[in-house]
Amino acid sequence: MPASSWLGAARSAMLLAMTALFAACGGGGGYAAPGAPSAPLQTASPAPTAPPQGGPGTLTVSTANPASASLGPTADGYNGSITVPPGSTAAILTVGFSSTQPAGTPVVQSARRLPKAIGGQGLSVLTFVTVTPNTTVTFAASPAFTVTLPALPTRQTFSYVAGYDPTNAAQGWQVLSTNPAMESGTLLTFPGTPSNATLTGGVTYDFVVFSVDAQLN
Repeated sequence: MPASSWLGAARSAMLLAMTALFAACGGGGGYAAPGAPSAPLQTASPAPTAPPQGGPGTLTVSTANPASASLGPTADGYNGSITVPPGSTAAILTVGFSSTQPAGTPVVQSARRLPKAIGGQGLSVLTFVTVTPNTTVTFAASPAFTVTLPALPTRQTFSYVAGYDPTNAAQGWQVLSTNPAMESGTLLTFPGTPSNATLTGGVTYDFVVFSVDAQLN
């Protein structure tokens, strides 16, 4: 007898014996009938992989309403957002968010004597934001930012945003406001400040979020 037939005959005999035993004991438990197809093995589908974050995104500028975009996370865990006021014309902004300093920008220093320094003691760079418009556009205020820290600060500091205009490189980094960020836990909020600023199409403008030990003046 072929092996496959032998296994089938042995299985049938075993099932008949079990049926008789259950009947004698009054048991009513069911079982799969011989030859019934078994239920297919269910396997969980793999979860879709989220697209990488922290790279360049886009922000559509309106002439009527403010526009916002989420930023991050960076490689070291910072998240954020940017909001721009209505522009003088419709435009698309390419926005980057990174813990790596953009190429071509001056070093962010804490020494007051350097001409390209921000000023302030104990300066720590948190993250950088880059903005590149696809066409020339004018705003009535600087962008507003939020930054979410990866952890609560271990000491009291004061956080600010400074901007760098490569078309006016001699000015170096310029602090947007001497009012420090509003803090709530790990969330830093930087409101926009009135500033009639024109961004030239195709030029990348840079912002740095940093903290210092004492308020700037």
